[in-house]
Amino acid sequence: MHLLPMEKLASTLFEQRWRVFLDDPLSDPSFRFPGIYLLAYSKRNLKQTKIREEDVLYVGMSNAQGGVRSRLLQFRTGVERYGTHSGAMRFFREYQNSVPHSQLKRPDSFFYAALSIQCASEKGSLTAADLRSLGHVACLEYYAIARIREKTGRPPPLNKFGKRPINASSERQHNTTQVTPPSSAFRGRGVR
Repeated sequence: MHLLPMEKLASTLFEQRWRVFLDDPLSDPSFRFPGIYLLAYSKRNLKQTKIREEDVLYVGMSNAQGGVRSRLLQFRTGVERYGTHSGAMRFFREYQNSVPHSQLKRPDSFFYAALSIQCASEKGSLTAADLRSLGHVACLEYYAIARIREKTGRPPPLNKFGKRPINASSERQHNTTQVTPPSSAFRGRGVR
């Protein structure tokens, strides 16, 4: 049995650099595979800067047939209209006050990073190795969240752990040190 080293994979993800999210075509070929992604949302231009745990707004994953790309596209759609991605729905409600992102007048931008694991994800054709790899994807999401919690003392703000303010945008107005929701771009480093 081939086990992937989770700590090493998490480090590989966090060694990447942020990419601009909303305008990126997400054309990296490895994005068709399952994997995890980080999102950041900031007034600062994080493009090509090293990922810092405190900048991560959300950690997500995809084990679906469309891979990481389809999940990132769902988030992108979700910040424009409610209902396509659970993290995007929370962002739409709590950070945007149910206003489409394109209609907001704020200088914040989304950034992302991603790491794919090459394996099949079509339910009818999964091998034992594919099933293990899909399990590694889910495990890797928790490793990334644990790393963020360990370094910052909290999970990513948009992940569903514990209580969040009803209206996060009003809390951010009172707390100038709070990081805006991150939208990290994963480099398409496929892992075999």
